[in-house]
Amino acid sequence: MTIPREPDVEAQGRPARPFPAVPAQPRLAEAARPGVVAPEPAFAEPHAAPPLGPRPSAHGKRFVAAGAPWIARGVSYGPFRPASDGAPFPETDLAMRDFAAIAEMGANLLRVYHVPPPRIVDAAAASGLRILVGIPWPQHVAFLDSRASQAAIRQAVARGVRRFRGHPGIFGWAIGNEVPPATVRWYGRRRVERFLDGLVRTAHDADPDGLVTYANFPTTEYLDPSEVDFLTLNVYLHDDEAFRRYLARLLNVAGERPLLIGELGFDSIREGERHQAQRLSRQLRLALDAGAAGVVAYAWTDEWYTGGAEITDWSFGLVARDRRPKAAYRAVQQVFRWPAPAAGQASPRISVVICAYNAGTTIEACLASLRALHYPDFEVIVVNDGSTDATGPIADAVAAADWRFRVIHQPNLGLSAARNVGLEAATGEIVAYTDADCIVDPDWLTHLARTFVRTGAAAVGGLNIPEVGGSRVAACIAAAPGWPTHVLVDDEVAEHIPGCNMAFRRDVLRAIGGFDVTYRAAGDDVDVCWKLLDRGHVIRFTSAGFVWHVARRSVRAYLRQQRGYGRAEGMLFPRHTHRFNGWRNPRWAGVIYHRGSPRLTWGREWVYHGPFGTAPYQLLYGGPPGGMGHVVGTVEWQAASLFLVAMGAVTSGPLLALGLAGLALAAGRAVRFAWRATLPRGADGWVSRALVAWLAYVQPVVRGSASYREIAAAIDRAERAQRGGGPAGESAAAGFRRRWAFWSESGLERTRLLEACLADLARHEIPATLPGPCDRRDLVVFWGPWVTLSVRTLEESHGGPKRLHRVEVAARPSSLGLATLALLAVAVLAGAVEGSVAGWALPLSLLAAAGTALASRVEQAARGLGRLVGATARRLGSMPIP
Repeated sequence: MTIPREPDVEAQGRPARPFPAVPAQPRLAEAARPGVVAPEPAFAEPHAAPPLGPRPSAHGKRFVAAGAPWIARGVSYGPFRPASDGAPFPETDLAMRDFAAIAEMGANLLRVYHVPPPRIVDAAAASGLRILVGIPWPQHVAFLDSRASQAAIRQAVARGVRRFRGHPGIFGWAIGNEVPPATVRWYGRRRVERFLDGLVRTAHDADPDGLVTYANFPTTEYLDPSEVDFLTLNVYLHDDEAFRRYLARLLNVAGERPLLIGELGFDSIREGERHQAQRLSRQLRLALDAGAAGVVAYAWTDEWYTGGAEITDWSFGLVARDRRPKAAYRAVQQVFRWPAPAAGQASPRISVVICAYNAGTTIEACLASLRALHYPDFEVIVVNDGSTDATGPIADAVAAADWRFRVIHQPNLGLSAARNVGLEAATGEIVAYTDADCIVDPDWLTHLARTFVRTGAAAVGGLNIPEVGGSRVAACIAAAPGWPTHVLVDDEVAEHIPGCNMAFRRDVLRAIGGFDVTYRAAGDDVDVCWKLLDRGHVIRFTSAGFVWHVARRSVRAYLRQQRGYGRAEGMLFPRHTHRFNGWRNPRWAGVIYHRGSPRLTWGREWVYHGPFGTAPYQLLYGGPPGGMGHVVGTVEWQAASLFLVAMGAVTSGPLLALGLAGLALAAGRAVRFAWRATLPRGADGWVSRALVAWLAYVQPVVRGSASYREIAAAIDRAERAQRGGGPAGESAAAGFRRRWAFWSESGLERTRLLEACLADLARHEIPATLPGPCDRRDLVVFWGPWVTLSVRTLEESHGGPKRLHRVEVAARPSSLGLATLALLAVAVLAGAVEGSVAGWALPLSLLAAAGTALASRVEQAARGLGRLVGATARRLGSMPIP
């Protein structure tokens, strides 16, 4: 994607953006009218409220006013030649005529680049228009070199905001507009972000109820002031498909905040008025349909005065200088008068499935939000999974009042079984799932359906925004790690979509067998996504189709949730072993999006600036998820650190120091996570940050230990299922290497035996995977957390269908087992260096005990796998022989 280049014009309100060089156009400006620049007016008292209603607020990815969605439909206005009062705005009579015409067009927002005088704000409010006020300051100079310059900028922001504190005609405040990329590169993005965040706080202090933003553009897209209420991006792209793809990226960059396209326009001198209208209409519609919370067409009029001169070689206006409507005016009017996303001609029938168990406190709000959906063709199926509270009666009452709702009552069978019941009852081409503690956006299904129709994907998911309800604890829990979220391969393709916001083509979901009923509470969504990907299907993502998800209200509930997720990971491991790393954690190909901290890594982040910092699109990149920052937070790391502390307390100081250093690294990771977390203004503070840090510290321990317990339990169940010794014909191989032979007269192929063994391992929930294509092994089996086994086979042909299969099982301690022995050996050496008997005797005895136990476990694993292979071979008609 490229961005056009424009003339080098110094603009106070709107910074210069490079456009392609074109032949100079004749100047059309009228004779200059001298203007007198008036001093900054004194602070004004709050104005009487015009009949505009309450000011909009940011709620998720939308603006909301009086409890209803408020879509910003705006035009930029000015700057103009100074009027008689010195303000860069027209005289009041002309401004009022402009505002009446803008309101007639269907707009509800003006974007201005200077703090307007009260006459302009009042005139706009009288026409039903709110104003996004830009506060100019010298951002094209080295503004961070001087404390006095920084103080003056903060004072200018505070003075401008206080001037209209609480005025209902003010939509919000833009505390900056396109800081030049060279300036950001000079100071570094972190320093500029901190300064901009300080300006946001200044504006919030001056007008606590006002919305505050920073107007960015693609060349500094990586700038992310974390305290802005909504994201504003000025975007100029001529290619519609490139614009659509970039919108998807911006919606992801905005996260849980509304996205306002702050400038979008085309020059009628270069494009022609007809093409200007067509392009502007298409891209405004694309932005609104994609899920942007608002758009601002640039600009109202061709009249543009900046840098002390009238600019006449641009014509971005919807009207000419003499206010003659251009074709663009009518085109924008058609978009603004119907701004809500439309389902389009293709509106496939959608069945929404809600699985509820004891959801009496939340299901009423959930069903009410579903009744308010804008989608034209949908049904809602509530599966009451054995609830003992008021869930069933509440759902029945809604179904009695609305024919689109059905309720199915059943005994408690678990989440996956309930989802399958909803799938079988669905009549829609698409089956969408959300949870009983979610509130859906009115356009949720519209955005999901549009993505299905446009892409042909097998599944589509959307954003999951936590609803904290004003609770400080819930806000901290929502900011802590472990929140159910999406994993994206790019801005539109997902590897995982959360269970509270996922939709599937009904036939595709049935073809893979629906949901695995062994997942009773969690993990089924991951399992289904990975099954779809393994079969070559594509999963799409749209952040515009979002739902609100009630966050846990207590730490106990949060930890219980994380234990459930850990058990689910332990169940997923044997079924999708190739998707896990050596630490038995999911190995995602995409990026895990998390509130305020998308990557749990200590890796370096960098910005692509291009040669001499001239790249038109400068993006932020980072290291892959995981790395050292992940390892130091695992349960294994913390257990090893605690062991070293215990040994150091008994034996030597170096071990104590090493263990304390390990715990300090884990604590530092948690503190860093909490420092970068995003918390609501009302819930932020040192106490909240400390709670987030503690949750970030204990969460991997709780989740990881639950995963290990689940894996160990699966192995124990498999061992109990295999009775007796190993199969007959076991060789007397030395060490932990065992061999068996199996005779078949039915033409059994070696590959069929291996595939059957792999299926039986999966049935017993024993993790196994295929090694790399250059490996001599046929299978790698993970027998619990302590043992890894390798399987090799050899097939002998003895004429006709007669086959002899030789199977070798080699067992060894896993990486975790070897690390445990190495840790004990380090403790022995440290004690020996210290010189006291007590210093090395205790760790030596522990080393001997652990080594003996591990050796016994390795031998048991080899025999256990041999029993399982023997049972598989007998089932296929092959008999063990000496």
